[in-house]
Parts: sequence; C-alpha cells; structure tokens
Amino acid sequence: MSKANANGSTVPDQPSADKRGSRMQRFGSWLHTRIESATRPAKTLALILLQSLCSCATLFLLVRFFVATSLETWDVLLVSCAVIPALLMHRVQDYREQNRRIASNMMKQHPVLTHPGQWQLLPAVAFICVGSLLALAASWHVWGWANVTGNGDRATASLAVVGGLGLIVSLVVAYRKQASTERTETSRQINSAMQLLGEDKGTKRNAGVFALLDIGDRNPKVRQQIVNQLCRYLRTKRSDDASVESTIISELSQRLLSGNPSHWENIDIDLHGACLNEPFEMQGVSISSINCTKTRFKSPCNISTARIRGFAGFGDAEFNCSANFACTEFQGISYFQRSVFFGKVGFLDSEFQAASEFFSAKFKDSADFSYSTFRRSVNFNGIIVESDILLSTAEYEDTVDLSNIVCKTASARQEIRELRQKRFQQFRRDHSEINDG
Repeated sequence: MSKANANGSTVPDQPSADKRGSRMQRFGSWLHTRIESATRPAKTLALILLQSLCSCATLFLLVRFFVATSLETWDVLLVSCAVIPALLMHRVQDYREQNRRIASNMMKQHPVLTHPGQWQLLPAVAFICVGSLLALAASWHVWGWANVTGNGDRATASLAVVGGLGLIVSLVVAYRKQASTERTETSRQINSAMQLLGEDKGTKRNAGVFALLDIGDRNPKVRQQIVNQLCRYLRTKRSDDASVESTIISELSQRLLSGNPSHWENIDIDLHGACLNEPFEMQGVSISSINCTKTRFKSPCNISTARIRGFAGFGDAEFNCSANFACTEFQGISYFQRSVFFGKVGFLDSEFQAASEFFSAKFKDSADFSYSTFRRSVNFNGIIVESDILLSTAEYEDTVDLSNIVCKTASARQEIRELRQKRFQQFRRDHSEINDG
C-alpha cells in the first residue's frame, strides 16, 4: 500500500525492519528492548546467564573434542549453543556502548571524574574463544609430555588445564573489579572534596583542601590530578581567601620537599595567570616543571635551593616584593622574559643547565647573579636595570647576549662594562687556542 505525503503525492510503504532483517536480528531487537526496559538487577542477571551459557557450552565442546573420535550431530548443536549466546551478547554490547558514550560525555563536562573501566561483554566472548584455543594447545603439549594416550586420561588432563586457566582468568577478573571499585571510590572522594572547596565559608574550603591532600597521600596515582585541582583553584579570582591560599601553598611545599620521606614525585605546577596574595614559599622543593607565566606575586616569592627538572616559565610575571632563586637548579629551559621585579631578586649560586631567557626583563631594585653558572646560552637583550646588578662574577660556558641593555645607574653601567670586557677576553683566549691548535 501507499500513503499520501504533504504534497499529495503517494509514497510507497517502506518495508519494516522485521521484514528486512533475519529472525536473529528480530530476536536481537526484541532482547535489546527487553533489556532496555528491565531493571538493573534483571540486566545483571541476564548478562551473567548469557556469559555462563557461552562459557559452559565452549567448555563442554572442548572436552567433547578431546574425548570423541568423531563429531556427531549433537556436537553441531553444542556449537550452536555456544555461538547463539555470543551473537545475543553482541546485541547487548551495542546497548552498553550507547550508555558508555553517554557517560563519557558526562565525564567530559566534569574533569574530576575518571572512567572506572569495566569488563565488557564482547571482549569477554573473544577472550573465551582465545582461551579455548590456548587450552587446546596446552592440552596437546601435556599429552605429549605426559605420554597420555587414553581418551579418559586425555579428558582428565584437559580438564586440569582448563581449570588452571579458569583460575587465572578468575584472578584477573577479580583484580580488574577491585581496581575499578577503587577508582570509582577515589573519584567519589575527589568530587566530595571539590564540593567542599567551592563552599562560601573558609573553614569548609580548608577542609576540602586537606581532604584532597589526604587522598593524594594515600593514592600516588592521583597526586598530579590533586595538584591540578588546587592550582586551578589558585588561578580563579578570589576575595578574602588568605587562609585557604596559604594552606594550599604551605601543604604543597611540604609534600614537594626533596628531603621529605613522603615526597610527591614528578609533579607539574601550573599557576599561569594567577594572582597570589600570600607569600609563595617553595624553598627546597623538587618538581618536574613550573608555569608561572603572567602570574602576579603580591608577596615575597621564595623558590631557593629548589630543583626544577623541566620547564620553568616566569615570562611576563610580576614580582611586587622580593624574589629569591638562590642555589636553585634549573635543569630545563627557563623563561623570565618581560618579567618585572619591583623588589630585590637573587639568583646567587644558581645553576642554569639549559638555555635561559631574560629578554626585556625589568629590575626595579637590585639583582644578584653572583657565582651563578650558565651552562647554555643566556639572553639579557633589552633588560632594564634601575638599580645595582651583579653579573660579572657569574660563569658563562656558552654565548651571552648583552645587547640593548638599559642601565639607569652608574654602578650598573660599570658592571655591564666589566662583563663585556670579560667576555671579550674570553673570546680572544678561545680564538688564540683555536689558532694555536
């Protein structure tokens, strides 16, 4: 039959899905609808029954293959009993895949959540089939190793092999289930702590900070995630939050201290664009990297005797008070370009193992680079010095860019002049040694 559309023309009826599909497809659609309308216990029970049926059928088929000398009609039926549940579970897998995508979209909206990971049905079916083949190969070797010839002895040996593999599979499944439970519980605890961190009262926010840190102390795998959440909180605009900010900085400093037995290793700190009102005390820490690009330090900043193994970014940062980087080891590239130092800044006895950039930095007060070591190139091009600066006693093992430096005091101009003379003499010595060689 045909139906009339909005324009008055007739459109032939399209064949229904049941007519186009096979009986297996119709039955799979019916099962999909039943599972979708069922409750969670009913879904779980149905999945367990399907998995058990497929596993038992495959196991009996394996034993029958070992014992029988030839295949019979009921062997074909047994194969069908193993294949049909696999096809049905494939339909169920489609339903679970839709739920997984929905959950994934929800987790993308909330970055704290992590996917717990589940034992999927289709991989389980594939694992059963592969396990059966492995059991067959293992049994074949056992027969040859133990010189087993009788059918009954072969069946006994095969069941022993299958039982051992089944025990291993059970242990793996139990481990995955326990790990999934732990990840889910950790995500729940982090969400609860983050809710406390968003409260209006400072006492509750402090409680949220300690709750997050406690989770990190007990679970090293989420420590970077905890630090990311605390740094993100510090990057937000806050008011009347001195206690919480001070707590975060002091507690992180203790856990990042290199000599601390419970040291948090391989941590990256990202405070780009933050405005820190409290003293930034990170003396003696050992971290992977730090990003303080465009960060404003309204109180003293102390990152002395620290070790930064990777990127150290302080470009376009503003230091309203003193900044202390004395005896700090910069193992990666360090950026201080266009930074403004209103207070005294000290790089006394620091070591720069990679390239360092101070392009167009402004030193409103004294700057001390005495006895520092620059093992790679350093760029002082365009720096502005409004007070004293000490650069001549530092050690330079690579190129130094001293062009376009603006000095507003006589002592600073004399220091730059001495450094240029020192570098020129070093260049002449190196050049003469090359000629003599």
